[in-house]
Amino acid sequence: MSKTIVYALVVASLAHDGYRRAGLAFKKGDNTFDGVALSDAQLAALKADTRLAVKKAEPLREADQKGRTLEPQLVGSLNGTVGGVVTLDGEHKTLAELTLAELRPLAESLDIEGAKTLKKDELVAAIEATQVEVHDEGQDA
Repeated sequence: MSKTIVYALVVASLAHDGYRRAGLAFKKGDNTFDGVALSDAQLAALKADTRLAVKKAEPLREADQKGRTLEPQLVGSLNGTVGGVVTLDGEHKTLAELTLAELRPLAESLDIEGAKTLKKDELVAAIEATQVEVHDEGQDA
């Protein structure tokens, strides 16, 4: 089964505006995609297309089976811990609702040691105990 990875992607297109390949639409010239989920087969199709030149394909993280990625969402952010996630398509889940396959990449992104070998309840506890920095969008950086 092909893995789906989220990439920071830059592709130069020699084709016309609106050219499509691997589920993406391109304009002529450089096209930048931040956080696009692609399977191994889709990335191979982009690289094989002579009208496209993949300039950058930097893997950011693994996506779940439906191509969604999990982003930490602070719940009860007074203590600065992760209480749940929100997918890129806007679906909110508590940590307990996530599968082991969804929890592991999240734990690894939070630099939790031994995330690959922890059981689900151990991963949930480790993620809940991790302190994260909260950025208030209303304040200037």
